[in-house]
Amino acid sequence: MKKTLAIAILIALAVALPCFAQGGSEATSTTEKAYTVAASCDYPPLEYIDDNGKIVGYEMDLIQAIANEVGIKIKIVNVSFDGIIAGIQGKQYDIGASGLTITEDRKATCDFSTPVLQFSLSIVTKKDTEGIFSENDLVGKKVGVQLGTTCQFACEDAGIAVKTYDEAPSAVLDLANGNLDAVVLDSVVANDFVLSNDSYSQVLKVSGSFQNADDMGLAVIKGNTALLEKLNEGIEKLQQSGKMAQLKAKYGLN
Repeated sequence: MKKTLAIAILIALAVALPCFAQGGSEATSTTEKAYTVAASCDYPPLEYIDDNGKIVGYEMDLIQAIANEVGIKIKIVNVSFDGIIAGIQGKQYDIGASGLTITEDRKATCDFSTPVLQFSLSIVTKKDTEGIFSENDLVGKKVGVQLGTTCQFACEDAGIAVKTYDEAPSAVLDLANGNLDAVVLDSVVANDFVLSNDSYSQVLKVSGSFQNADDMGLAVIKGNTALLEKLNEGIEKLQQSGKMAQLKAKYGLN
């Protein structure tokens, strides 16, 4: 009688254990996903690392505000700019937020949100440099750009030979040290380096610009319409509430 009871208990446990295991799996699967946001944090005021080692900037505040509006979690990772689009295409990252101009070439590999900023390209030179105002003036000059940016592509399309840098600040430093004639940067970044940076404001100037204003957006894995719709929903809410305008004002982008 006792032996029979023991066998019955063992059978009951054997049946129940898979059920418990399955319940644990379901609990894990419902854990909220944290979307990985790839950013090259060397591009003030869009994204950079402050004196406390914290990743900050207009886009960093913006993506967190969007996440709060639509109820998603994000995780920001600091990566090389030229690896962002490839990383999204390879599904290594969910979102790219790093001053990404919306171009036809990029739209072939990623989907883009509603534009979150507009900017043109600026030419930065030393203050004592004369005669460099437009793209035509850059031909034959030593011009620095960040690798993989629309600054590089626009210069090359205009027949301008460039020296590429992994990070924009390295190009600006080389310019300040007299190793370049000019650097081409997104206008919002150029203004930050020249107007807001004590190290460069007395040495450099924005001497000109070229191209019409371009749209900047957040990139996502192509075909991820669910995430794209969430981002666009968040952007719309921030625009309607005035919070986006406040963020732009905070970083001098209005």
